[in-house]
Amino acid sequence: MQAPFPVAPLDGHVSFLPLETRLLARVHRLFARDRYERLELNALVQRVIVTDARRKAAEELTLRWTQLNVEEILQSPYVLVGTVDQLIDDLQGRRTRWGISYFLTHEPYVDAFAPVVARLAGT
Repeated sequence: MQAPFPVAPLDGHVSFLPLETRLLARVHRLFARDRYERLELNALVQRVIVTDARRKAAEELTLRWTQLNVEEILQSPYVLVGTVDQLIDDLQGRRTRWGISYFLTHEPYVDAFAPVVARLAGT
């Protein structure tokens, strides 16, 4: 079965745009059909930055990821930037919006992510 719309960016670079993520979620639903509710969607978070200077940290990331702007970084399911409360709000919003049921991150960001996980787990 072929998807009725493109699911990859046309210019070949990886994009984190929310629109493309929503399209991908629709593709999952399309192909999974009645199994969709049993799927566990995940996202591999590329950066976890706990900071009170959310916007400034996102601006710094645009220097490395030049194809993205600040808003795209802050809305991306693959980047977490902000206070612990903001990260929790972001994770809960992404679960609601895109159906992502769990998040993973790279080893260098585990310690930064730990307080978020602890709060979400109620510990």
